[in-house]
Amino acid sequence: MALFFVICSALIDVAANLMVAKSDGFRRWRWGVGAIVLVWIAFALLGQAVRYMDLATAYAMWGAIGVIGTATCGRLLFGNRLRPIVRLEPRLIAAIDTVADTRAFPQRNARMFSHVTVGTNDMEISRRFYDALFTAVGGRAGVFDDEGKLVYIKDGRMFIVTPPIDGQAACHANGGTIGFALTDPQAVHAWQEAGAAHGGTTVEDPAGVRQKAGRQLYLAYLRDPDGNKLWLPMEALEPQHQPVRTLRPVFAFAAIVVVAFALFVSLFPLGAGRMLVKAQDWAALNVGWYYLLAMTLYLVFVVGVALSKYGGIKLGADHDEPEFSYLSWAGMLFAAGISITLFFFCVSEPLTHYLQPPQGDGAAGEAGARQAMQLLFLHWGLHGWGVFALAAMAMAYFAYRHNLPLALRSALYPLIGKRINGPIGYTVDALGIVATVFGIGADMGFGVLHLNAGLSHLFNVPHSNLVQILLVVAMMGAAVAVAVSGVEKGVRWMANINMLLAIALVLFMLCAGPTQYLLSTLMQNLGDYLGSVVGKSFDVYAYGGRPEWLGGWTVFYWAWWIGWAPFVGLFIARISRGRTIREFVFGVLLIPLGFTLAWLSIFGNSALDQVLHHGQQQLAQLAVDDPPTVLYALLDGYPWSKAVIGVTVLVSFIFFVTSADSGAVVLSTLSSHGGAPEDDGPRWLRVFWGTVIAVLTAGLLLAGSIDALKSAVVLASLPFSAVLLLMMWGLTRAFSDESHRKRAQQFRPSPLIGDDRHHQGWRQRLTQAMHFPVRDQVYRFMDDTVKPAMEAVAEQLREQGWDVQTRFEAGDMELSVNHGEQQDFQYRVILSGYLTPSFAAQQLRNQRYYRAEVHLYEGSQDYDLVGYSRKQIINDIISQYERHLQFLHLSR
Repeated sequence: MALFFVICSALIDVAANLMVAKSDGFRRWRWGVGAIVLVWIAFALLGQAVRYMDLATAYAMWGAIGVIGTATCGRLLFGNRLRPIVRLEPRLIAAIDTVADTRAFPQRNARMFSHVTVGTNDMEISRRFYDALFTAVGGRAGVFDDEGKLVYIKDGRMFIVTPPIDGQAACHANGGTIGFALTDPQAVHAWQEAGAAHGGTTVEDPAGVRQKAGRQLYLAYLRDPDGNKLWLPMEALEPQHQPVRTLRPVFAFAAIVVVAFALFVSLFPLGAGRMLVKAQDWAALNVGWYYLLAMTLYLVFVVGVALSKYGGIKLGADHDEPEFSYLSWAGMLFAAGISITLFFFCVSEPLTHYLQPPQGDGAAGEAGARQAMQLLFLHWGLHGWGVFALAAMAMAYFAYRHNLPLALRSALYPLIGKRINGPIGYTVDALGIVATVFGIGADMGFGVLHLNAGLSHLFNVPHSNLVQILLVVAMMGAAVAVAVSGVEKGVRWMANINMLLAIALVLFMLCAGPTQYLLSTLMQNLGDYLGSVVGKSFDVYAYGGRPEWLGGWTVFYWAWWIGWAPFVGLFIARISRGRTIREFVFGVLLIPLGFTLAWLSIFGNSALDQVLHHGQQQLAQLAVDDPPTVLYALLDGYPWSKAVIGVTVLVSFIFFVTSADSGAVVLSTLSSHGGAPEDDGPRWLRVFWGTVIAVLTAGLLLAGSIDALKSAVVLASLPFSAVLLLMMWGLTRAFSDESHRKRAQQFRPSPLIGDDRHHQGWRQRLTQAMHFPVRDQVYRFMDDTVKPAMEAVAEQLREQGWDVQTRFEAGDMELSVNHGEQQDFQYRVILSGYLTPSFAAQQLRNQRYYRAEVHLYEGSQDYDLVGYSRKQIINDIISQYERHLQFLHLSR
C-alpha cells in the first residue's frame, strides 16, 4: 500500500511539474497532454487499489491526495505564466512561441531588438528572394499578416517586408526600420527624448497609443542622424477595458446559496435526501405544467424571431464579420452537443421508458419500444437547444450589438435600463450561477456513477459512496488544474481527439450491430419525433398518468437544460459574433441535434433490439434497477468488449474533465466584471467554483444518488426559468427599438447650406473620390479636423446642460451624450484600413488605404469623413444626433 501511495504521489507531482513547465523548445499543449495522461493513470491505479483498503486507510489516502492536489493548485495558481505581449495574425501564433518565451524570461534571454523591417517596391520579388534566403538557413517561408506585410520568424526574431506607407519608392531611409524592444511607456518617452536631443529627428507622430492590426499599441518613431528609421516597441495596451475583477454582490449571493446547500447535503445526507424527494414530488404536482409551458415558449420564441424580419439582425455591429468560418463554427457547435450524460442515458432511459412508461403497462412490445424512443428524442431534442439558443442570443445580442457586459443581466437593459448594474441585475446573474452550479453538479454526478460502473466492469472496483467521492475529488481536481494551468491548448487538442473517439464508438455500434435495423429505426424515430413533438410538448399526463414519472423525467430534463443554459449559452455567444440571428438560431438548433439524435437512436435501438428480438429481458430490468451499469452490460455482447468498454471509460473521463474545466471557467466569468468579452474570470474563482461543484456533487450522491441529483436540479432551475422569460421580453423590446431606429434613420434633417459635402465643387469632389490616403494622412486629418469638430459640439452641448463625454485616442475618437435611462447618443470615428482596389494607380497597388469611418451605437455607418471640413463634420454630428432624438421619440 505504501508503494502504491508513493507511485500515485509521484505521478501527480510529475503532472504538476509538467503543467507549469516552460522549457524552451517545447509547446505547452504537449506538456498538458502528458499531465492529463499521468493523472488518469494515477487514479486508475487508485481505483484498482481501493478494493484492498479498509475504510480508515482509504480516508487517509484521500486526505493525503487532497494535500497533494492543494499543493499542485498552489503551484499552478502562483507559478509564472506565459503572456505574449503582441497578438498577431492567428496563422503566425504557432511560429511565435519562442518569441513569447523570450519575453516571459528577460533575465534568461534578454534582448535589445524586437524586429527589423525593410521596404520593398515589388512584394512578389521580395517574397521569392526572402523565402529562399530564410529556407536556406533553416527558417520558414514568410506569411502575410492582416495588413499585407510579409513576416518571417527565425530564432525568436521577426523580419518584416512591407511597401513604404507613404507610397514613395523604397530605399534605406524609406521603408526600413529597426524595432527596439522596450517594456513600458516611460522607457519609450525617455528613449525618444534622448535620441532627439542628440541629433535624431522625431517622425510621424509623438509617442503614444496607436491603433494597429486591431490593437491599441504604444508606439514611437525616430530617425538617427544618418536617416535610418527606428521604431519603438509593440507593447499591447488596452486602456478601454478595466481589469477583470470579482463582481462581489453576484459572487456573494451565489456562493452563500450554493455553499450552504452543499454543506447541508454533505453533513446531513439522510435528511437532505428525504427533503429533496418531497420537493421533487411537489414540483411534479404543482409546477410541472409550468416547466412544459416555459420550455415550449422558449423554443417558439427563438424560431419565431429567426423567421421574422428580425432574423437578419447581426449579433454585433452591422459591419461585424463572423470570427470563425462556417465549418469551424459548425464544428464547435457539434462538439457542444456531446457530453458524458449521453453515455449515462442513451441505453438506460429508453429501456426504463419501455418497462415503466408514463401511462399504461410496460413491456408493450414494438409499440412500447417506439413510444420509448419518442420520449427519449423529446427529452434530448429541439426544446433543450431552444433554451440554449435563447440564452446565447440574449447575451451575444446585448454584448456585441449594444456594448453591454457579456452577462445574463444585460438582457434586461430594455426593461430596467442602467439598473442592470444594481441589485436587480446582480440577482439575475446570481440566479443564473446557482442554476448552472446545480446543472453541472448533476451532470458530474451522473458522470461519476457512469465511471464507477465502468471501472467496476474493468477492474472489479466496488460500487460505493467512498469510490464515488474519490472519483469526484480526482476528476474535479484534474479539471481545476486544467482550468488554472494555462494548458487550454492541450485540453482542446484532447477534446478534439475525444470527439473523434466518440464518433468512432457510435460507428462501431452501427457496424457491429444490426446495421439495417438501426438505420431503419433511426428514420422511424425521427419521423415519430417530428410528428409527436407538438403534442408531447404539452402532455402532462393529466388523465391517468403517473405524476412521479413526469417529475422524474420530463420536468427534470427541462430543469436540467435550463440549468445548463448560462454555461452553454456563454460558450455559444462567444463563438457567434457577427452571425445573423437567423443563421445563429438554425445552426444552434440543428447542427448539434443531428449527432445527438443519431447517437441516442443507435445506442437506444441496439438495447431495445436485444430485449425485443434476443430475449434479453434482464437488460431492461437492469436499466431500472442499476442504470449506470446497463451500457456496459450491453457492450459485453459485442466483439472486443473489454477494449470497447475501456475506450468508453476513457472517453467519458475526458468528457468529464473538459466539461468540468469549462464549467469552472464559465462560472468564474459569470461572477466577474471588467475586461473584454472574451476574457475569463480570475483563476482563484475557477478553483473556488470547481471545489464547490465537487462538494455539491459528493453531497448529492450521499443524499440519494440519482433521485437527489434530479430533485436538486428541478428546484435550483425554477427561479432562473422566470429570468429566461424576462430575457424574451427584453429581446422583444430591443427588436422593437431596432424598428424605431430604422425609421429614425429615414428622418432627414435639413443641411446647413454650404456645409454639406455635396456642395463642394465638382473638381474637388472628383479628386476626393479617387484619393486613397495613407494611414498617417488620416491620423492627421482626425487630429486636425475631426477632434476640433467634436470638441466644438461637446462644448455647445455642455453649455446647454447636457452630460457629454469625449474620448480622443490615435485612430479612435468618440463623442457621447448621456440620456439617463434612455439610450445614450454615440458618435465615433475610427480609422479603418483596406486593400487598395485594383483600378488604383500602379504605384499604389499592394498597399492599404485608410478611411475615417463613422460609427453609431449600432455599428459602422459605412461612410468616410476624409475630405469633410470642420463645419461639415459638425453638421454631420448634429444630423446624427437629431436622428437619435427622433429614435428616442419613437421608442417611448
